[in-house]
Amino acid sequence: MHAVAVSQDGADRIQGRAAMAVEVGSANRTVITLLRAGLNSREAAMAAVATTGATFIDRAGMLGWWRSKQVGLLTNTGDWPTAQSRHAWLQFVDAKKKGGRLSWTREAEVVQVDWFGDAPDVDTRVVVEPDAGLVLTPDLVRLGVLRSALRQPRRDIVDARVSDGRDAVVVEYFEPPSG
Repeated sequence: MHAVAVSQDGADRIQGRAAMAVEVGSANRTVITLLRAGLNSREAAMAAVATTGATFIDRAGMLGWWRSKQVGLLTNTGDWPTAQSRHAWLQFVDAKKKGGRLSWTREAEVVQVDWFGDAPDVDTRVVVEPDAGLVLTPDLVRLGVLRSALRQPRRDIVDARVSDGRDAVVVEYFEPPSG
């Protein structure tokens, strides 16, 4: 509706792309593709598409366009796609050069616990609060304290359970790629 209201080119041809158009604020399929690929500036996407005449509609087409000599030369130009969106464009380019889709790994760490009372049953889900060194129930009742800190305090904990020996918890987390 916004695209129609502002008379944006292509607004009358959305046909089935309404949700994507609402999500990114543009009816242009090429702009939508760039934004959904990780470019975080609608201004940059619209300017890049307008200045190059890009017409791709999928990831493969976008990557071919992105690797083109024209886009390479423009990227090396001081204020392209616009002065205000240059930083966002360079972040996008950097992410694409690194592969864009980096694999995170799931890691586990066993940490000994001093329980305040009886140890919970094996495999009982718990919450680990790394900063305070606490082990809590899912409704945040204190169960115990970690005997040592996690190797690296993590914000990406995905699971914590009482270990087989009931004297520790197994903490699972996602580890970002190194480098």
